[in-house]
Amino acid sequence: MSDVLDSASYDRAQSNVRLAQSIANRQYKANPNRAPLGDFLSWAMHGLIKAAKKFDPDRGLKFSTLATHKINFEILSGIRDRAKAMNKYDSYEEITENSKRQFSDDCRYEAEHEAEIAEVSEVVRKALRILSTTERDIIEMYDFKGISQTEIGKKYHRDPSWVSVKRTEAKKKLREYLESWYENWR
Repeated sequence: MSDVLDSASYDRAQSNVRLAQSIANRQYKANPNRAPLGDFLSWAMHGLIKAAKKFDPDRGLKFSTLATHKINFEILSGIRDRAKAMNKYDSYEEITENSKRQFSDDCRYEAEHEAEIAEVSEVVRKALRILSTTERDIIEMYDFKGISQTEIGKKYHRDPSWVSVKRTEAKKKLREYLESWYENWR
């Protein structure tokens, strides 16, 4: 398997970083004192990248389902390897049981809330469409890709304060749209 992600795989992985972080946090809480949180996050990102490389949209499986499985597997493998290195062989069954329970909970939650998740995803897509292209790009670069306001400003030949103002305006539009939707949804 190549170490380089193609563009589509990279985009899939990038858009699911929060899923990996969420699973890592839950697994860390389910397996306290097994490893530092940073290790759980590292294992989760490794699983996310493996899922992005392996994903085949023609198989009919949602990427998040595959990613959840791969992330949980990588975390479990990381915990096992760490325990083995520390000669804690007696804890494998406990680790496996905790991880299986967490994976089961993740899958059950996704299945129970699939329609709601799809509805909210569509609402967020619609909310993003009310923004100008520049506002959307700024939100994506700053909030999802972690690019600084200074770097974004350079792209638009503006200073960082302009970026801050545009980002604030965009967030206000999004908040108003989403609050309006939420009031009608309840």
